[in-house]
Parts: sequence; C-alpha cells; structure tokens
Amino acid sequence: MEKPSKKISIANDLDSGDNLEIKKLKRSEDNAEERMKIDKEVEDFYQETIISPPASPLLTGGTRRGEPAFSRESKRFGFGYFILFVLLSLIFGAIGAIFILTRQSIYLPFAGEISLQKYFPTREVNLTTEKKVTVTQDVRIAELIKNIKSQVVRLFESKSQAGSKNLNFLDQIYTPNQSKGLAVVLSNDGWLLTSNSLDPKTTFSVIINSENKIFPLEKIIQDIPSGFAFLKIKADNLPVAKLVNRDDLAVGQQILIFDQQNNVYLGQIRRINYRLVKKNEDLIRSTDYFSDFLLVDRDLSADYFSGATVFGLDGSLIGLVSQNKIIPVWHFQDILPKVLQGKKIVRNYLGIDYLRIEEAPGLISERFRDLENGAIVYGNPLKGSPSDLAGIKNGDVIIKADGLPLTYSQDLTYLVQNKKSSDPLELVILRDGKEQSITTSLVQK
Repeated sequence: MEKPSKKISIANDLDSGDNLEIKKLKRSEDNAEERMKIDKEVEDFYQETIISPPASPLLTGGTRRGEPAFSRESKRFGFGYFILFVLLSLIFGAIGAIFILTRQSIYLPFAGEISLQKYFPTREVNLTTEKKVTVTQDVRIAELIKNIKSQVVRLFESKSQAGSKNLNFLDQIYTPNQSKGLAVVLSNDGWLLTSNSLDPKTTFSVIINSENKIFPLEKIIQDIPSGFAFLKIKADNLPVAKLVNRDDLAVGQQILIFDQQNNVYLGQIRRINYRLVKKNEDLIRSTDYFSDFLLVDRDLSADYFSGATVFGLDGSLIGLVSQNKIIPVWHFQDILPKVLQGKKIVRNYLGIDYLRIEEAPGLISERFRDLENGAIVYGNPLKGSPSDLAGIKNGDVIIKADGLPLTYSQDLTYLVQNKKSSDPLELVILRDGKEQSITTSLVQK
C-alpha cells in the first residue's frame, strides 16, 4: 500500500517564494512494504505453531488453518467440560468411599440390606477404640491411687518424748525421709497392718497421708509366723483396705507398689507361690504356717521399699514388702477376725512337714517317681499332733484334702489354714501304692 507523499515548504529569501515538493524515495516505500510482509508471515507462523498446533485436531482438539472460529471455540469448551467431569468424578468418588467405610451396612432398593463388614477392614475403628480404652484406664488408675493413699499410713518415731521441746522449728516436722515404714488400715476404728518389726516398748506416731493427721499408737501385736504386726490407734471412720482373694491372682497381673516416700510404681506378678531355694532343705513346707511369697518384676531391695504396700488394679490389698519379698495377705487372713475382736492369735495345727512332688523332680523311689502331684510327708508328724494321732506316717503321699486334689494351685497349707478348726479334715493318702482315707480334727495353737 502506497502512503501519501509529504509536502515540505521551504522559505527561500533568494527565491521568489515558489514551493518545492519532496517525495519519499521508491526504495523507502519498498522497504516498508517488505517489513509489513515479514510481520504478516511471522504473525501467521506463531499463530499456527503456538496457538493452533499442526497436530491432528482429533488428538489435540485444535483447528487447522481456515477452520471456522465457532468450531475452534466449541472444541475448547469440550475439553473444559472433560476436565470438569474428571474433577467431579473424583470428588463424588471420595464422598462415596467415606460414606461406605463409615457404615456397617447399606440398604439398596430391590436388594435389601447389604453388610459391608466382610468386605472392608476395621483396623482404623479398632485403633480408635484402643486409644479410648487407654485414656479411660489412665484416669481410673489416677483415681485408684488417690483412694489407696487414703488407706495407707506412715510410721514415725515419736518426737513427743523428753527433750523434744528443745527441737528447733523445722526439726519438729515429720518428713517422708524419716518414715520407719508403712501400714494399711484394716478397720475403721483404727486397726492397722504393717510388715515392719516394731518393738512394743517403743512409742510411735502414725500419720495419715491424705490429711497429715498425727495419731498416737496405743497397741502393738506382733505375729511372728507371718512377720506381720497389728497396730491400734485411736481413730474413727478410717477408709478400710479390701483384701484380695488368692484365687483372683494370676501370673502377669499388674500391681501398684507404694513406697515409704509416697511414690507409686507399676509392676507385674511373675510367680504366686514363690520360694527362694538356696539348699534342698528349703523345699520343705509345713501345714502350720505359710512359707510362700509373691515374686514381681521389680527389685525390692532398696531401703525405701521396706514395709511397702502392694495393691491390685481392682484396689484390693495383695501384700506388704518384708526383707525384699512380698508377703501376701493370705498369711494372716485366718487370724484377722481374732485380732479385730481382741482375742489371742492362734492358728490351725496339723503337725506335718511335707514336700510337694511337682517341686521335686528326680526322685528314684518307685513310690514317688510316677506321681505328678501330691504332698510327701517328710519325717514322722510331730508327736501328739492331730496327724500323729490319726496314724499318718513318714513317706505317706497326701493326694487329696476334703476331696480336692493337691496340685500346684491347691496348696495343702492354704487348705489347712483356711479351714474351720471345728470341722473334720478328710485326707486321702497313698501308702504302699494303695489309697487310704484318714479323717482327723484340727486344733488351734
């Protein structure tokens, strides 16, 4: 396209004033036209290469040169609809999965109710449930510890003796490190139990942990066979500890141990009828007193465990620590009613030492080697004892007591000590390979 020529008027004083017309050179006009042509080609090149790719429109959705504009626009809208469809499918699919996985069954018309539990795992639900149980247990243990501490007291040497008036202000205070042991409340009127050896002539004071109240000690009853001591203080409405049932204990059961410093430890029972055997004579038991202990998964040799109390997670008292061992409560349960009534402590007396067959592998005598359970009478019964008067002899094997077979879980000492002395005791023995039934009566001694 040829552009209009420009007119330039030049005033020339020497001239008469004629106007001189100057036009652009032909070369300049050709260059402009050439540049416009090149610009047009570049524009067409980029339009076809970038905006409208040369690939087949069936694969890319693009258009060829010369394709109508409305066709290009419709294909662009079609591609957009395809992307939108994919996104909506993913969203509704996720919603559907959540709906199914959070329900145990669904109802479909003409098909009825369909259970989904057998098609999908429930691991996530189980994990959530276990977490809730753990939180609940932690809260329950915290409440349990609080209740147990109100049933446990600490023993201190009294500071109200002669010369205590000269103590300075701080020395008058009873601190945890001065504790001489722990005791457990057995009755609401002030009977306590401890495994610490106390001198009846020594004056002690007892501090209730929950209220830090001081009670003077009135009476001490030492029970030498069990190693326990019963204490009496003047008090009313004390929270009483519940005693465990021996048959409710099991290996692996969790326990709580309370030490003199008011600390609490979580432990586990390893053995129930534990005996430390250093020599063969340690295997010998007696029907007249207990000699078994509890073994737990914790070293109790530290000083602060002396007299420590042991409770189950049901809040019941299991035992007390004495000389690195846990003395279970059934060592004194048979004499507790007499203590609370102020009566003399006596126990059932049968007069037999015995050896448990299940604890004595390797016996070569034909009388014992084929036996799996029972109590071998070790030596003749004590002279004049009920068993002696009933005719029981050395080497007899007691296999039943009151109809119950003697096994690892049925201990002869426990059966004898928990029996009413007024009731007859029936024993089945093996003598020379033959069974015999012997009936005797217990006495208290």
